[in-house]
Amino acid sequence: RVLTISHHRDFGFVVAISNWLGMVITISSEAIAVVQYIGSAFGKSQKIFFANQHLTLMGLVLVFILVGLFALANYWGIKGLAKINNSLTIFKIAIPVFTAIILFYLGFTSKNFTVYQNTYVPYGTGKIFSAITVCGIFYAFYGFGNISSFSNELKNPKKNIPRALFGSILICLFIYLALQITFIGALPTSLIKNGWHELNFSSPLVQLLLLFNIH
Repeated sequence: RVLTISHHRDFGFVVAISNWLGMVITISSEAIAVVQYIGSAFGKSQKIFFANQHLTLMGLVLVFILVGLFALANYWGIKGLAKINNSLTIFKIAIPVFTAIILFYLGFTSKNFTVYQNTYVPYGTGKIFSAITVCGIFYAFYGFGNISSFSNELKNPKKNIPRALFGSILICLFIYLALQITFIGALPTSLIKNGWHELNFSSPLVQLLLLFNIH
């Protein structure tokens, strides 16, 4: 609505639709990711929710239920959403940090970074940038937009908006770097000695932890 007022309704409409589609993709992607990780953590449920790397009918039903729960959390209002979001934020920060610590403790080796072709970029720097989009890494930094959307509800926005923007980016950067570095270092070297292309994990962190019998 703000962009419609400031930049005409045609521009406002295009941006609003883009934002709406982005939210639709993000919410459904997170619901599918939850189902995928459940299937990886509990091996017997994998066949129930996935067949030939596609969601089964039961998998789709579970995704719809999760999306419905997300919708209810928003429907109950900003106070209820804030309480749920605070708990989820703590959970979503604590779990990956704890996972990185476990992986580092289990058996970190720096040799894994150069085990294939004696370089840490065996497939070229271009693959790094393609992974950012293709592998969904940009999702990790997508949430800062909500800070500007809800900035009118903040106390002392002059100080808190910059803190929230820089803080969210730096916290995400730290968490994902820690996860990536410890994941690479904790991998059994035998799995990647013939190239990273031979590594076939659908839920990498879960499957690596299960290799170490960490359930």
